[in-house]
Amino acid sequence: MERLEGSGVGNPGYLYDQLISAGAWTPYPDTAAALKVVAGLELPVAVLSNIAWDIRPAFERAGTADYVREFVLSYREGAVKPDPRLFALACARLGVPPGETLMIGDSAEADGAAAEIGCLVELVDPLPTDQRPRALLDALATYGIG
Repeated sequence: MERLEGSGVGNPGYLYDQLISAGAWTPYPDTAAALKVVAGLELPVAVLSNIAWDIRPAFERAGTADYVREFVLSYREGAVKPDPRLFALACARLGVPPGETLMIGDSAEADGAAAEIGCLVELVDPLPTDQRPRALLDALATYGIG
């Protein structure tokens, strides 16, 4: 918060509140559709995030929480991506070997580290969520899922 106050950003308290608010977080437009596709194939899903708050209520609000078996959240695990231990933890909790796991992310640095443990990695463009309407569906289609 101190850095925000000294940054010259107007109303830093409001900005900070938005950064840590599940209500301000918006999923990709195709999140529900992509999760339904994967659920229909009975593939287990984990959400791995560096976000500093519990993202599960945002998934509940979007009606998609039931499609996610595990939420691996950095603030709860004491490590942040690109630490490969987080990816290994997600795979272990899902009971899926890394070589049979697809990590879809938007950061080559953070999410690409999943490849270090043998996961397949598909990156989507790091654009605002409303500018990538089919990012997840297209990423799944690259691997014949969908």
